[in-house]
Amino acid sequence: MSKNVTIALERPIIGHGADITRVVYRPPRMREILQAGHPYTIHRTPDRVPFLVDDNEAIAFYAEACLHEPADYALIEGQATVSDVLKIREAIKDFFLLAGAATGESRTSPPTSSSSSDGSPTPSAT
Repeated sequence: MSKNVTIALERPIIGHGADITRVVYRPPRMREILQAGHPYTIHRTPDRVPFLVDDNEAIAFYAEACLHEPADYALIEGQATVSDVLKIREAIKDFFLLAGAATGESRTSPPTSSSSSDGSPTPSAT
């Protein structure tokens, strides 16, 4: 099971009280995952080498929805440095990548699609 992730900020953020020197993110919940999906998609090069492409809208959604500390997202959104944003993006993606690895989900195939031997999509059983 994923645990909260603490990220040290490059420089303190000026808050309503003491300066904020770290942020804490909690793992996404089912309703959030069903709403926003994965924070990345998996693509392949012409040589079939897989690579991740960030889904910026999903990452932005999780950056706000999963913020545990501080409670005021506007402070982070308005003052985080580029370095801080990159660390937050990686932490959000890691929730999914680490959970996928723990459950046997492949890092080289799309997490939500399946296909037949001819490459055409196969319907899900309902």
